[in-house]
Amino acid sequence: MNELPFDSNAREDLDHIQLFRHVGLDSITGLLEACTTRTLREGEILLSLGEANTNVFLILSGKIRIHLESLETDPLTILGAGESVGELSVLDGRTTSAYAVAHEACNLLVMDEEILWSLVHSSHAAACNLLYTLACRLRNTDHVLSRNARVEQDYQRFGSVDALTGLHNRRWLENALDRLCRRCETGGIPLTAVLIDIDHFKPFQDRHGHLRGDRVLHAVARILSSHLRPSEPIGRYGSDEFVILLPHLDETEADWIAQRLCQSIREAPPVDMDGTELPIPTVSVGLATRDAGQSPQELVEAAIRALHRAKNNGRDQASR
Repeated sequence: MNELPFDSNAREDLDHIQLFRHVGLDSITGLLEACTTRTLREGEILLSLGEANTNVFLILSGKIRIHLESLETDPLTILGAGESVGELSVLDGRTTSAYAVAHEACNLLVMDEEILWSLVHSSHAAACNLLYTLACRLRNTDHVLSRNARVEQDYQRFGSVDALTGLHNRRWLENALDRLCRRCETGGIPLTAVLIDIDHFKPFQDRHGHLRGDRVLHAVARILSSHLRPSEPIGRYGSDEFVILLPHLDETEADWIAQRLCQSIREAPPVDMDGTELPIPTVSVGLATRDAGQSPQELVEAAIRALHRAKNNGRDQASR
Protein backbone atom coordinates (compact mmCIF):
# COMPACT_ATOMS: atom_id res chain seq x y z
CA MET A 1 0.00 0.00 0.00
CA ASN A 2 1.75 3.18 -1.21
CA GLU A 3 0.84 6.63 0.14
CA LEU A 4 1.93 9.92 -1.48
CA PRO A 5 1.04 13.63 -1.16
CA PHE A 6 -1.86 14.67 -3.37
CA ASP A 7 -0.92 16.68 -6.45
CA SER A 8 -3.21 19.73 -6.19
CA ASN A 9 -2.82 20.35 -9.92
CA ALA A 10 -4.53 17.04 -10.76
CA ARG A 11 -8.01 18.60 -10.49
CA GLU A 12 -9.44 16.55 -13.35
CA ASP A 13 -9.21 13.48 -11.11
CA LEU A 14 -11.71 15.09 -8.72
CA ASP A 15 -14.44 16.05 -11.20
CA HIS A 16 -16.39 12.82 -10.63
CA ILE A 17 -16.06 12.67 -6.82
CA GLN A 18 -19.52 12.77 -5.23
CA LEU A 19 -18.31 14.69 -2.16
CA PHE A 20 -17.09 17.55 -4.37
CA ARG A 21 -20.19 17.98 -6.55
CA HIS A 22 -21.04 21.70 -6.87
CA VAL A 23 -18.02 22.57 -4.69
CA GLY A 24 -15.59 25.15 -6.09
CA LEU A 25 -12.30 23.29 -5.90
CA ASP A 26 -10.34 26.55 -5.99
CA SER A 27 -11.99 27.49 -2.69
CA ILE A 28 -10.67 24.35 -0.93
CA THR A 29 -7.15 24.21 -2.39
CA GLY A 30 -5.54 24.24 1.06
CA LEU A 31 -7.62 21.28 2.22
CA LEU A 32 -6.83 19.29 -0.92
CA GLU A 33 -3.12 19.91 -0.51
CA ALA A 34 -3.34 18.43 3.00
CA CYS A 35 -4.69 15.14 1.60
CA THR A 36 -2.65 12.16 0.42
CA THR A 37 -3.21 9.45 -2.19
CA ARG A 38 -3.00 5.70 -1.67
CA THR A 39 -2.84 2.82 -4.14
CA LEU A 40 -4.21 -0.67 -3.52
CA ARG A 41 -3.54 -3.90 -5.35
CA GLU A 42 -6.45 -6.14 -6.30
CA GLY A 43 -7.57 -8.09 -3.22
CA GLU A 44 -5.76 -5.81 -0.76
CA ILE A 45 -7.76 -5.01 2.40
CA LEU A 46 -8.37 -1.32 3.01
CA LEU A 47 -10.52 -1.61 6.16
CA SER A 48 -11.29 -4.56 8.43
CA LEU A 49 -14.41 -5.06 10.51
CA GLY A 50 -14.14 -3.59 14.02
CA GLU A 51 -10.97 -1.55 13.57
CA ALA A 52 -10.45 2.13 14.40
CA ASN A 53 -10.52 4.44 11.40
CA THR A 54 -9.97 8.20 11.07
CA ASN A 55 -9.90 8.54 7.27
CA VAL A 56 -12.38 8.92 4.45
CA PHE A 57 -11.18 7.28 1.25
CA LEU A 58 -12.41 8.83 -2.02
CA ILE A 59 -12.12 6.46 -4.97
CA LEU A 60 -10.29 8.17 -7.84
CA SER A 61 -10.12 5.00 -9.92
CA GLY A 62 -10.81 1.31 -9.48
CA LYS A 63 -13.43 -0.44 -7.33
CA ILE A 64 -13.86 -1.34 -3.66
CA ARG A 65 -16.16 -4.14 -2.51
CA ILE A 66 -17.86 -4.13 0.88
CA HIS A 67 -18.35 -7.30 2.98
CA LEU A 68 -20.43 -7.14 6.15
CA GLU A 69 -19.54 -10.06 8.43
CA SER A 70 -16.60 -11.81 6.78
CA LEU A 71 -14.59 -11.81 3.57
CA GLU A 72 -16.20 -15.15 2.66
CA THR A 73 -19.69 -13.65 2.36
CA ASP A 74 -20.96 -12.13 -0.87
CA PRO A 75 -20.19 -8.41 -1.07
CA LEU A 76 -22.98 -6.09 0.01
CA THR A 77 -22.04 -3.70 -2.77
CA ILE A 78 -19.16 -2.70 -5.00
CA LEU A 79 -18.21 0.98 -4.94
CA GLY A 80 -16.64 2.66 -7.95
CA ALA A 81 -14.84 5.82 -8.94
CA GLY A 82 -16.40 8.91 -7.38
CA GLU A 83 -17.71 7.14 -4.28
CA SER A 84 -16.26 7.07 -0.78
CA VAL A 85 -15.38 4.57 1.96
CA GLY A 86 -15.00 5.00 5.71
CA GLU A 87 -17.05 8.14 6.26
CA LEU A 88 -19.45 6.58 8.78
CA SER A 89 -16.76 5.53 11.28
CA VAL A 90 -15.12 8.95 10.96
CA LEU A 91 -18.38 10.76 11.69
CA ASP A 92 -19.58 8.67 14.62
CA GLY A 93 -16.14 7.89 16.08
CA ARG A 94 -16.87 4.16 16.31
CA THR A 95 -15.03 1.21 14.80
CA THR A 96 -15.68 0.15 11.22
CA SER A 97 -18.82 -1.86 10.49
CA ALA A 98 -17.60 -3.80 7.43
CA TYR A 99 -14.63 -4.97 5.40
CA ALA A 100 -13.48 -2.85 2.45
CA VAL A 101 -11.37 -4.72 -0.11
CA ALA A 102 -9.91 -3.67 -3.45
CA HIS A 103 -12.06 -5.40 -6.06
CA GLU A 104 -9.47 -4.25 -8.60
CA ALA A 105 -6.42 -2.01 -8.47
CA CYS A 106 -7.42 1.31 -6.91
CA ASN A 107 -6.19 4.86 -6.52
CA LEU A 108 -7.64 6.65 -3.49
CA LEU A 109 -7.65 10.20 -2.15
CA VAL A 110 -7.15 9.98 1.63
CA MET A 111 -8.84 12.68 3.74
CA ASP A 112 -8.41 12.53 7.51
CA GLU A 113 -11.15 13.51 9.95
CA GLU A 114 -9.81 17.03 10.60
CA ILE A 115 -9.78 17.81 6.88
CA LEU A 116 -13.27 16.35 6.44
CA TRP A 117 -14.73 18.48 9.22
CA SER A 118 -13.00 21.58 7.84
CA LEU A 119 -14.54 20.84 4.45
CA VAL A 120 -18.02 20.39 5.92
CA HIS A 121 -17.77 23.68 7.86
CA SER A 122 -16.49 25.63 4.84
CA SER A 123 -18.78 24.26 2.10
CA HIS A 124 -22.56 23.97 2.24
CA ALA A 125 -22.50 21.89 -0.94
CA ALA A 126 -20.00 19.40 0.52
CA ALA A 127 -22.13 19.04 3.65
CA CYS A 128 -25.20 18.27 1.50
CA ASN A 129 -23.20 15.75 -0.53
CA LEU A 130 -22.08 14.03 2.66
CA LEU A 131 -25.69 13.83 3.90
CA TYR A 132 -26.71 12.30 0.60
CA THR A 133 -23.95 9.70 0.83
CA LEU A 134 -24.88 8.82 4.41
CA ALA A 135 -28.53 8.42 3.46
CA CYS A 136 -27.51 5.84 0.86
CA ARG A 137 -25.20 4.06 3.31
CA LEU A 138 -27.80 3.84 6.04
CA ARG A 139 -30.33 2.27 3.70
CA ASN A 140 -27.77 -0.49 3.23
CA THR A 141 -29.50 -2.36 0.42
CA ASP A 142 -28.64 -2.90 -3.22
CA HIS A 143 -32.11 -1.76 -4.19
CA VAL A 144 -31.68 1.68 -2.68
CA LEU A 145 -28.12 2.05 -3.93
CA SER A 146 -29.39 1.51 -7.46
CA ARG A 147 -31.69 4.51 -6.97
CA ASN A 148 -28.87 6.93 -6.12
CA ALA A 149 -29.18 8.98 -9.29
CA ARG A 150 -32.91 9.52 -8.85
CA VAL A 151 -32.56 10.39 -5.15
CA GLU A 152 -29.91 12.98 -5.95
CA GLN A 153 -32.17 14.51 -8.58
CA ASP A 154 -34.90 14.79 -5.96
CA TYR A 155 -32.54 16.60 -3.57
CA GLN A 156 -31.62 19.07 -6.28
CA ARG A 157 -35.23 19.47 -7.37
CA PHE A 158 -36.55 20.27 -3.91
CA GLY A 159 -33.78 22.72 -3.07
CA SER A 160 -34.87 26.35 -3.17
CA VAL A 161 -31.61 28.33 -2.86
CA ASP A 162 -28.99 29.00 -5.51
CA ALA A 163 -25.64 27.98 -3.96
CA LEU A 164 -23.52 30.64 -5.67
CA THR A 165 -25.61 33.76 -5.07
CA GLY A 166 -27.68 32.78 -2.03
CA LEU A 167 -30.81 33.92 -3.89
CA HIS A 168 -33.87 31.82 -4.63
CA ASN A 169 -33.35 29.39 -7.51
CA ARG A 170 -35.38 29.01 -10.69
CA ARG A 171 -37.67 26.31 -9.29
CA TRP A 172 -38.65 28.51 -6.34
CA LEU A 173 -39.22 31.46 -8.67
CA GLU A 174 -41.49 29.49 -10.97
CA ASN A 175 -43.58 28.29 -8.01
CA ALA A 176 -43.74 31.81 -6.57
CA LEU A 177 -44.73 33.27 -9.92
CA ASP A 178 -47.51 30.72 -10.28
CA ARG A 179 -48.85 31.58 -6.81
CA LEU A 180 -48.61 35.33 -7.39
CA CYS A 181 -50.37 35.12 -10.76
CA ARG A 182 -53.30 33.29 -9.18
CA ARG A 183 -53.46 35.76 -6.29
CA CYS A 184 -53.24 38.80 -8.54
CA GLU A 185 -55.85 37.41 -10.91
CA THR A 186 -58.28 36.91 -8.03
CA GLY A 187 -57.63 40.24 -6.35
CA GLY A 188 -57.12 42.39 -9.43
CA ILE A 189 -53.61 43.26 -8.24
CA PRO A 190 -50.89 44.36 -10.69
CA LEU A 191 -47.82 42.15 -11.07
CA THR A 192 -44.65 42.96 -12.99
CA ALA A 193 -41.93 40.47 -13.89
CA VAL A 194 -38.45 41.99 -14.24
CA LEU A 195 -35.83 39.98 -16.15
CA ILE A 196 -32.22 41.13 -15.71
CA ASP A 197 -29.28 39.96 -17.81
CA ILE A 198 -25.61 40.90 -17.30
CA ASP A 199 -24.29 42.58 -20.43
CA HIS A 200 -21.57 40.71 -22.35
CA PHE A 201 -21.13 38.27 -19.47
CA LYS A 202 -19.86 35.36 -21.57
CA PRO A 203 -17.00 37.40 -23.11
CA PHE A 204 -16.21 38.68 -19.60
CA GLN A 205 -16.05 35.14 -18.28
CA ASP A 206 -13.99 33.93 -21.25
CA ARG A 207 -11.51 36.75 -20.70
CA HIS A 208 -11.24 36.66 -16.89
CA GLY A 209 -12.13 33.04 -16.06
CA HIS A 210 -15.04 31.31 -14.37
CA LEU A 211 -13.90 32.08 -10.83
CA ARG A 212 -13.93 35.83 -11.46
CA GLY A 213 -17.20 35.41 -13.32
CA ASP A 214 -18.67 33.77 -10.23
CA ARG A 215 -17.49 36.67 -8.08
CA VAL A 216 -19.24 39.12 -10.40
CA LEU A 217 -22.46 37.09 -10.33
CA HIS A 218 -22.38 37.10 -6.54
CA ALA A 219 -21.69 40.86 -6.46
CA VAL A 220 -24.54 41.63 -8.86
CA ALA A 221 -26.92 39.48 -6.83
CA ARG A 222 -26.01 41.33 -3.63
CA ILE A 223 -26.42 44.76 -5.24
CA LEU A 224 -29.80 43.92 -6.76
CA SER A 225 -31.20 42.37 -3.59
CA SER A 226 -30.04 45.32 -1.46
CA HIS A 227 -32.34 47.64 -3.43
CA LEU A 228 -35.47 45.53 -2.98
CA ARG A 229 -38.02 45.10 -0.22
CA PRO A 230 -38.89 41.70 1.30
CA SER A 231 -42.16 41.75 -0.64
CA GLU A 232 -40.21 41.94 -3.93
CA PRO A 233 -38.64 38.45 -4.36
CA ILE A 234 -35.56 37.99 -6.50
CA GLY A 235 -33.93 34.82 -7.75
CA ARG A 236 -31.32 33.53 -10.15
CA TYR A 237 -33.17 32.41 -13.26
CA GLY A 238 -30.30 31.29 -15.50
CA SER A 239 -26.53 31.48 -15.82
CA ASP A 240 -26.35 35.28 -15.67
CA GLU A 241 -30.06 36.07 -15.50
CA PHE A 242 -32.12 37.20 -12.53
CA VAL A 243 -35.85 37.61 -12.11
CA ILE A 244 -37.60 40.01 -9.76
CA LEU A 245 -41.34 39.84 -9.07
CA LEU A 246 -43.05 43.14 -8.24
CA PRO A 247 -46.61 42.73 -6.97
CA HIS A 248 -48.91 45.66 -6.03
CA LEU A 249 -46.91 48.20 -8.10
CA ASP A 250 -48.21 50.06 -11.12
CA GLU A 251 -46.14 50.32 -14.29
CA THR A 252 -44.65 53.70 -13.35
CA GLU A 253 -43.39 52.41 -10.00
CA ALA A 254 -42.00 49.23 -11.57
CA ASP A 255 -40.21 51.25 -14.27
CA TRP A 256 -38.63 53.47 -11.61
CA ILE A 257 -37.30 50.43 -9.73
CA ALA A 258 -35.85 48.97 -12.95
CA GLN A 259 -34.06 52.21 -13.77
CA ARG A 260 -32.72 52.41 -10.20
CA LEU A 261 -31.35 48.86 -10.47
CA CYS A 262 -29.57 49.66 -13.75
CA GLN A 263 -28.04 52.73 -12.15
CA SER A 264 -26.92 50.85 -9.04
CA ILE A 265 -25.02 48.31 -11.14
CA ARG A 266 -23.60 51.02 -13.38
CA GLU A 267 -22.24 52.90 -10.35
CA ALA A 268 -21.07 49.85 -8.38
CA PRO A 269 -17.40 49.77 -7.34
CA PRO A 270 -15.13 47.19 -8.99
CA VAL A 271 -14.76 43.71 -7.57
CA ASP A 272 -11.37 43.24 -5.90
CA MET A 273 -9.95 39.78 -6.57
CA ASP A 274 -6.37 38.84 -5.80
CA GLY A 275 -5.36 42.50 -5.91
CA THR A 276 -6.98 43.04 -9.32
CA GLU A 277 -9.97 45.35 -9.63
CA LEU A 278 -12.55 44.14 -12.12
CA PRO A 279 -15.34 46.52 -13.16
CA ILE A 280 -18.81 45.00 -12.86
CA PRO A 281 -20.52 44.82 -16.28
CA THR A 282 -23.74 46.74 -16.78
CA VAL A 283 -27.13 45.03 -16.99
CA SER A 284 -30.07 45.08 -19.37
CA VAL A 285 -33.58 44.84 -17.99
CA GLY A 286 -36.87 43.71 -19.51
CA LEU A 287 -40.19 44.42 -17.80
CA ALA A 288 -43.65 43.01 -18.40
CA THR A 289 -46.77 43.77 -16.39
CA ARG A 290 -49.32 40.99 -16.32
CA ASP A 291 -52.52 41.31 -18.35
CA ALA A 292 -55.76 39.74 -17.10
CA GLY A 293 -55.82 36.03 -17.91
CA GLN A 294 -52.13 35.93 -18.81
CA SER A 295 -50.33 32.73 -17.70
CA PRO A 296 -47.02 32.77 -15.80
CA GLN A 297 -45.19 31.47 -18.86
CA GLU A 298 -46.72 34.15 -21.08
CA LEU A 299 -45.67 36.82 -18.58
CA VAL A 300 -42.07 35.57 -18.59
CA GLU A 301 -42.05 35.42 -22.40
CA ALA A 302 -43.20 39.05 -22.51
CA ALA A 303 -40.34 40.01 -20.16
CA ILE A 304 -37.88 38.14 -22.39
CA ARG A 305 -39.07 40.09 -25.44
CA ALA A 306 -38.67 43.33 -23.50
CA LEU A 307 -35.14 42.30 -22.49
CA HIS A 308 -34.24 41.72 -26.14
CA ARG A 309 -35.47 45.24 -26.93
CA ALA A 310 -33.26 46.68 -24.20
CA LYS A 311 -30.24 44.84 -25.61
CA ASN A 312 -31.01 45.81 -29.19
CA ASN A 313 -31.30 49.46 -28.12
CA GLY A 314 -27.75 49.51 -26.75
CA ARG A 315 -27.88 47.64 -23.38
CA ASP A 316 -27.41 49.19 -19.94
CA GLN A 317 -31.07 50.16 -19.84
CA ALA A 318 -34.59 48.96 -19.05
CA SER A 319 -37.29 48.38 -21.62
CA ARG A 320 -40.87 47.19 -21.94
